[in-house]
Amino acid sequence: MRSGPLPLNIPFQGPHDSLRSLPMNVVVLINPKAGMPGDRKRLGERVAGAFPGSEVRVLTPGSRSAMVARAGAAVERGVEMVVVAGGDGTIHDVASVVAGSDTVLGIVPRGSGNGFARGLGIGPSLRQAIGVLRSGHDVRLDTGVVNDEPFFSVSGLGFDALVGESFTRSRLRGFLPYLSIAARESLQYKPIEVNIVFDDREIVAKVFLVTVANTSQFGSGAIIAPGADPTDGRLDVVVIRSLTALEMLLHTPKLFDGSIGTYSRVEIYRCRSVCILRAHCGPLHVDGEPIDSGPSLRYGVRPGALRVRLPAGFDPAAEAARQRSSSS
Repeated sequence: MRSGPLPLNIPFQGPHDSLRSLPMNVVVLINPKAGMPGDRKRLGERVAGAFPGSEVRVLTPGSRSAMVARAGAAVERGVEMVVVAGGDGTIHDVASVVAGSDTVLGIVPRGSGNGFARGLGIGPSLRQAIGVLRSGHDVRLDTGVVNDEPFFSVSGLGFDALVGESFTRSRLRGFLPYLSIAARESLQYKPIEVNIVFDDREIVAKVFLVTVANTSQFGSGAIIAPGADPTDGRLDVVVIRSLTALEMLLHTPKLFDGSIGTYSRVEIYRCRSVCILRAHCGPLHVDGEPIDSGPSLRYGVRPGALRVRLPAGFDPAAEAARQRSSSS
């Protein structure tokens, strides 16, 4: 698969030049798995149209490593914005390179869950995403870190990490295949014992899962950490103690109405750092992507490390306060 610009030369001139007073230097990176080649070409044209009068380069790298390399080159050249079109995994790869720079990250969600975008008020439709690119505002968000690996929405261990690992190996995408895998794994899953060490307390428990959240969502509308604020310099640690498959089934709807925090087996802590210890190596995910990890997991936060274009009027702190209020 080739890596390079789509047949769309720059600068791109669109019909909405009056909507933007200052031209920008923009690189658009499209996941090569996002539809057929013709679909990707049309996607690139529509995204470029959000930046009339600007220099826009649309690229479809042929691999994850090529995607990261293109993003890194754009940041090194001082590109003002890197727009990524893909799912949470693709966004994770590009954001990991953009974080720590002055380059703004633009998001066009094209995945199956789109947890990061949803948690930031960016709707799933292409029209909504382009509207945000055209008229949104730029906000500095925190970046979570686990053993030096960054994450931007959620990271965790236990049941969700196991399901995520199985889902990554599956050829099927979407919410229903994910739900099917979760149902299958729930029948044989055994809780794990962890030692969770905060600055002011220590918890030893058998858990169904532990999620460390920068934003509120797993994806597909499932809110695991209602009230998580990616601008407060803290992480939300969600501990779900051991439960049965039937209990999981009965309480899953609470993920989708934002009330998971009201369940008696759920505890939520806010912190700047936490260490999670387990007896053995096991599954761990960052933004839904499985990674290799040892028994010791050290989490921290880098405040304001990532500039992201958000919908006009969307305030992450206000949305977090609204979620906390409605879930209590």
